[in-house]
Parts: sequence; structure tokens; C-alpha cells
Amino acid sequence: FIDSPPVLLVTDAQLLSSLVDGYVVVIRAGTTKKRALQRSLSLMRAPGTSPLGIVMNAVDGSSESYSGYGYYGKGSGYYVEELR
Repeated sequence: FIDSPPVLLVTDAQLLSSLVDGYVVVIRAGTTKKRALQRSLSLMRAPGTSPLGIVMNAVDGSSESYSGYGYYGKGSGYYVEELR
């Protein structure tokens, strides 16, 4: 595992993406905007590298909006058309 600073703040993640087979993007619930996630994913595209997934942290499990199985499709704020 290689950890890097946020994608939109510095170029470390973009440079490291060419050295790995895949990456996981971590977003913060209720804070990360859809546009920032889309921009981050577009900056991380490098030949031979693919996103393995997205992790959402700081989720309030007691909140009704995150209880049960949520739907992260086209109507949600975190849907990304194409990960690969």
C-alpha cells in the first residue's frame, strides 16, 4: 500500500499512480463534492492503472440517510459514470 496526499492539492498521487496496478480513492461523507471526486478520478488516469474502488469515511451510521443498504446510482451525489 502506498498512501498519498489528496489528489487535488498536490501532484504526488498522480505521479505515484504510474507506479501501481490500481488505487482506492477515499472520500469524506457529507464533505466531498461530486465534482471533486470526478476531477480526482480523471487526474488519476494513467496507462496500466485502474481504480479498485471508492471508500467513504466519516459516515454517521446512526443517520437515516446512511442506514441499511444505500443506493449509489445516477440519482445519488457520488455516482461516477465510468470507473475503468
